[in-house]
Amino acid sequence: MVRNRSLLMRYMTAHEGARECGEGLECGPECQNKCLEMHNYYRSLHSSPPLVCDHELAKSAQKSTDQRVAGKNSEWTDKYTESIMSWKRGELEGIDKMKGAIPGAVRSWYSEIKNDYNYQTGKGNGKAIGHFQAVVWKGETRLGCGLSITRNDGTYVTANYAPPSHASIDNEELAPDNVKPRKQPEPGCNVPSGQRVLCNPDLRAPFVNPGNCTQDACCYDDMFMSEQSVNFYDASGRAWCFTKQ
Repeated sequence: MVRNRSLLMRYMTAHEGARECGEGLECGPECQNKCLEMHNYYRSLHSSPPLVCDHELAKSAQKSTDQRVAGKNSEWTDKYTESIMSWKRGELEGIDKMKGAIPGAVRSWYSEIKNDYNYQTGKGNGKAIGHFQAVVWKGETRLGCGLSITRNDGTYVTANYAPPSHASIDNEELAPDNVKPRKQPEPGCNVPSGQRVLCNPDLRAPFVNPGNCTQDACCYDDMFMSEQSVNFYDASGRAWCFTKQ
């Protein structure tokens, strides 16, 4: 959780004034704002500036999402960086609803931070780290998201970021300046999974978000950074909003 609560709120409300972004798309304004809120929370943990919603990126993300549903892959582009997440129906609780699918996708991308990410080299330990980088890349300024929830095909979420973080051959050299180390938890918030007490029974994964958790002066942390073996989607890793010790 970010130490400066006013700073956190600035990140969480960076989408103010862009409420019509996504209008007419399956990932409409509420969906775009949810995607933006989740990204900007994680970006705040790495001292990256907040993103703003871009309607053109939202359209391209929705197009990519629809292509994936149709069994087609997106074409490579240097105009934006793209992250895609999909689940089969029933694979993860809450992904059949927008308010669970969007946080679930952003959390899954960000969770690559636990793949032994090295801030000095911009590399992981032979594991995927590109989605994590895309979520927090300092040089990005704009975001658009796509969503498809179908009864037969499951759930698909896409994020498009610009300027792109992946299009330069110097990506690894640029990474240390664009992905800064994660901030330490607030005092009382570094609580092991087995000792966490839910802040509010109504604020349960995957529908709890940083905003409604910290408004109750509770701790929000769904990555379990001190426990490498605990995944945010595990039964032991579901207490994302918990009381301080």
